[in-house]
Amino acid sequence: MKAPLSLSLLALVPLLQQCSSPDKAEPEPSLGVTAEPMTSEVSASEIMEPAPAMDEPATAGPTTTGSDTVATDTTATDTTATDTTATDTTATDVAATDVAATDPATAAEVAAADSTDATESAPVEPVSTGAVVAAPATPETAMDEVSEFGEPLFVNGERISDLAIKRFLCYGAGRTALESRKLDVLVQQELAIRASQGEDVSQYEISGEEFDVAYAKEIGEFKDRYPTLDEETEIGRAYKSVEWYRAQLRQTLEFDRLFFHGDPETWPDVTKEAVYAGSPQVDLVKDAKENYDRRVLRAEETGEPLVEEDDMFRGLLRDYVIESLNSIVDVQTATDGLPEELLMVIEGGGFRAEIKTAEFYDEIESAFGPDDMMNAKHFLALMAAAEDRLEEEGGLIPVDEFNAMIRKLTGDLKTTIFSFDFLALHGHQFPSTEAYKQHMRFVESFKKMLASEMELGENGELPPALSDHLVIANTVMGLARADAEVMLVSAYDFYNNRWKENGWATAKAKAIELRERIDAHLEKLAVDAEARKAAAARGEDYEPEVEVLPFERFWAELVDLNSDYWDPPMPSIGKMPPMVGMKLKGRFGLKTRNDLERAIGESPYLQFLFGSSITDAIFFDMQTGETEGPYAGPKGYYIIHLKTRTSPTNPLNLKEPKHIDLLKEDFVRREFVKYAHEALERADVRGLEPMPM
Repeated sequence: MKAPLSLSLLALVPLLQQCSSPDKAEPEPSLGVTAEPMTSEVSASEIMEPAPAMDEPATAGPTTTGSDTVATDTTATDTTATDTTATDTTATDVAATDVAATDPATAAEVAAADSTDATESAPVEPVSTGAVVAAPATPETAMDEVSEFGEPLFVNGERISDLAIKRFLCYGAGRTALESRKLDVLVQQELAIRASQGEDVSQYEISGEEFDVAYAKEIGEFKDRYPTLDEETEIGRAYKSVEWYRAQLRQTLEFDRLFFHGDPETWPDVTKEAVYAGSPQVDLVKDAKENYDRRVLRAEETGEPLVEEDDMFRGLLRDYVIESLNSIVDVQTATDGLPEELLMVIEGGGFRAEIKTAEFYDEIESAFGPDDMMNAKHFLALMAAAEDRLEEEGGLIPVDEFNAMIRKLTGDLKTTIFSFDFLALHGHQFPSTEAYKQHMRFVESFKKMLASEMELGENGELPPALSDHLVIANTVMGLARADAEVMLVSAYDFYNNRWKENGWATAKAKAIELRERIDAHLEKLAVDAEARKAAAARGEDYEPEVEVLPFERFWAELVDLNSDYWDPPMPSIGKMPPMVGMKLKGRFGLKTRNDLERAIGESPYLQFLFGSSITDAIFFDMQTGETEGPYAGPKGYYIIHLKTRTSPTNPLNLKEPKHIDLLKEDFVRREFVKYAHEALERADVRGLEPMPM
C-alpha cells in the first residue's frame, strides 16, 4: 500500500464535496442499520463522518495522486461504480469496476480476463442490528479479568484480548498513521545508507522556520478560498487533528528534500531509477527538468521566488519513489502470522524494524473514539463466532491454503487496474486489508460449504438458491437504478465535525415526530381524495375548506427544513469544484445500488458488521411512491421517499460462465452475512456492550 498524504488544505473541501463514504479520516460509524423501518409508535427515549466523506483519508506521508488522494482543487471521482462507465458496458465489465457488488476475487478475475482480452459515537436502538447484546457481567466476571475497553470480551469462552482490539484499531482507523510510520522507517534507512557513503544528511533536515513558512502558506491559501470555514475543524475532519497534519506536512517536506531537491539533474539515483521504473514509456525526469528550467527562467525574469512544482505531478513522482522503497523490503502484518504483540515488521537490505502494537497504540490512542472501539469489539466478536461455527461444521479453510489463494489472486491482479488493497479498502470499504483478508478467508470457506447448493443442473439450469438470488444480483450488477430522496435526521454536527450532545436520542425523537407528520398528511390526502370522489359521483364541484398540499410539495418543504445532510461551501476564489458527490439535502438523483450506498454513507463492510442495509431496503423492499422509515443509519435516522426505480439495463448473461461465477459470489457474500450473525446469536458472548442509542 502506498502512504498517501493530501498536504494541501485546498484539497479538503472539494474532496469532501465529491467523494462519499467512509474509509476515512474520521472514525467509522458504529451504528447498526436495520432494513426494518422504525414505526411512529416507537417511543422516543450518540458515529463520526465529516461532510460527505473521503474515499481515502488524508494521511501522514508524501502526497500521492490518482484515486487515493488529491493535492489540488480537483478531486478523484468514485472509482468503484459510476453511471458513466456503467452505461456503455457489459455486465462483465460492470462487475469488474463495480467491485462493491461482488466478492473481489471474482471481480478481479473478470477484470484480469477483460484486461487481457482488451490489450461510521454509536447508534440508537434500531429494530434489529443483528448484534448480540450480552448480559451484564457478574461480579465474578468483572473480577476475573480487566480490560481497557470496558468489560472483557469473551466469545465461547475465549478471551478477545485488548491487544487484538488495539491491533484492529491501529490497522483500521489508525492505518494512515501506521503507513506514515512505515514510510519513516524506509526514509531513515535511506538516510543511513547515504550517511554510510559519507554524505552529510543534516542538509535534508527542515528547520523550524522553514516549516512555519510552509504551514502558514497552506493555512493562508485555505482561508483565502474558504473564509467561512474554520481551518482547525477542517484539518480535524480530514487529518484527525492539527498535530497529525503538522507531522504529515513535515514528513512531506523532508521527503521532497531527500528525493526531489533542486535541479532534477542532481536528483539522487534512487529517485531517477524509481521514476524510470514507474513510467518506462515516458521520461518524466526529463519533463521535470524542463519544468524546472522554465520555473527558474520565470523567477529570473520576474524577480519573484521560484514557483513550486505542480502538486499533481510531484505527487505522481512521490508515488514511484514510495513504490520503489516498498519493493526492496518485506512487510509483515497480522495476516502473515505475527503475534498480537507486533503490529508490523519491516525488513530487507540488511535491516529489520518492528512496530509494536501496544507502543504504537499508545502514541495514537487519542485518535480513536468510543465508536471505533465498539466497532472493533463487534467485528472481532462476529469473526470469532463465525470461525467457531465454520470449524465446528468442518468448513474452515486452513491458513496455508488460503494464503496460497491470496498469493495467486494478488498475482492475477497485476494484470488489472486493481490491487488487493484497493479491493479491500475502496471496493468493500473495510477498515483495513488485514480485516478484509480475515473476512475473505471465512467467505471462501463458506463458499466451499455451499458448493453443492450452487451446482447447475445437467442442462445448465440454476439451482433454487441461485434462481431465487438472481433478481437481487441482476439489480446490483445489472445496474438497476433508484431515485430515492433521503431525509437525514442527524445525531452528528457536520459543520463542526463532532457528535451532538445527546444526539442520538434527540434525532430519534425528531425522526418519530416527522414520521407522524408524514402519516398525518397522507391521511389528509386520503380523506381529501375520498371527498373529491364522492363529490364527483354526485356531480358536484369539490371545494375543500383547507387546501391540502400535494405530497411532493409537502415532502420537498419537509426535506428543505429538516434534512441534516451538509455540503461544504463553494470557494470564494479560484476554480470551482464539480458537483459530484454533493449531498444536496439527500436528493441524490437516479443512482445504481452501489452508488446510492456510498451517497447514503453505508458500505459493504457496515452491511456485514451490522447485518442489514438501508440501501437494500430501497432497492428490494420499498415500492415506488412509498415513504418509509425512520431507519437507523450511520449518522442518525433516515426517512426515505422512493420516487422511481428502473429495471436492470445489463442483466447477467447466464450463458456466460463468468456471469454465473458473479452470481455465485454475490450469493455467497450475502448469505455469509446471515451465517455470521446467526453464529454470533448462538454463541456464548460476554462483554459485548449494546450500541448506546
